[in-house]
Amino acid sequence: TAESSRTGASACELDALELPRESSSDVRYCRLNGKFMSVTHACRNLTEIRKIGHELFGLIGHTGIMKSIFLLPFAAAALLCQSPLQLRVSMISLGIKDPATSIRFYSEKLGLQMIGKPGEVTQFKAGEVTIALNHPAGQAAGKAIAGSVEIIFPVEKVVASHALLAERGCLFLAAPREIFPGTWAATLTDPDGHRLTIMGPR
Repeated sequence: TAESSRTGASACELDALELPRESSSDVRYCRLNGKFMSVTHACRNLTEIRKIGHELFGLIGHTGIMKSIFLLPFAAAALLCQSPLQLRVSMISLGIKDPATSIRFYSEKLGLQMIGKPGEVTQFKAGEVTIALNHPAGQAAGKAIAGSVEIIFPVEKVVASHALLAERGCLFLAAPREIFPGTWAATLTDPDGHRLTIMGPR
């Protein structure tokens, strides 16, 4: 209708525009969410709705930024507490003079499992640590090949392990002894003089 054409130019986002029968032609009406109200009133309602929406999104964004600022010092402290370098022992290299003799000692007398094939550097698995028998290092060391290094093997029973190793031909420097309350130890040497100690309960 002509009245609909005049009122349809409103900038508000409305449903269908209608005039109630009892309304005056001087006042433009519209139907918003199923209710009749003046166009001016409807536009004011939509403006308030948009304003509330903007404030809500602004609050959420502001809260997120504040949370980030609050948590930033804690994140930095956590990074600083973490050590950038965590060292662990994975291999011990021992200089040796005679590869064949040392390989027989570690495989037959100590009962360690060889990793790969024997060579200038022969490796043995000793729990989580690898023992490397290093022939070139032994040749370079000359007479100062051993004496200050000691490898410790944890065992369940020191006296029983001592007896077993002695039976296999291992040479101990002394009988098992108590070094700490409840902890015993016995030290033997390999063919190159490296000190090997078994340690644990008696």
